[in-house]
Amino acid sequence: MTKQNYIDQLDEQKIIDGAIKKDHACQKWIYEKFANKMMAVCLRYTADADEAKDLLQDSFIRVFDYLHQFGHKGSLEGWVRRVVVTSALNHYNVSKRRFTDVDIDAVDWEKGASYTPYSAQYTMDELTTLIKQLPPMAQTVFNLFAVDGYSHNEIAEMLNISDGTSKSNLFRARALLQEKLKKIEQYSYGQV
Repeated sequence: MTKQNYIDQLDEQKIIDGAIKKDHACQKWIYEKFANKMMAVCLRYTADADEAKDLLQDSFIRVFDYLHQFGHKGSLEGWVRRVVVTSALNHYNVSKRRFTDVDIDAVDWEKGASYTPYSAQYTMDELTTLIKQLPPMAQTVFNLFAVDGYSHNEIAEMLNISDGTSKSNLFRARALLQEKLKKIEQYSYGQV
């Protein structure tokens, strides 16, 4: 029996224990199980695929460095995702991108876009491309809230901003996305 076949027969807890002890086969199993999903997360927080690959690599280094802290409160995948998102935010801060902060009091709510759902005619790749065109802070808040499911309180703490700033950047992101989608639809149907 090969080592990989042996690993495949272990339960998740034994694989985690092995990975904590730096067993490369166990680490490889965890990496292969979650790498594709986590690459999708990395792509949402980076400018291009090369940067996302670097972020994925850095994230899994952190996963294996801190795996001993996984407390089995929730799924391993959820814990890995949280490490990847935290790594993405750290990467974002290190790259010194300038956030555009919008205070909630500065938003003209009457002129804001309505929150109609996005058309199902768009692929995830098309929506991801549009999200990447948002201003950095709006993009980050949108990803954290709408895609990764964090609350405004959690986002505010992670980004060191106020709840109101998180909410207003989400509002701004949604409005900008709807504007972009409307332009695409007008162009697609020859209404330009």
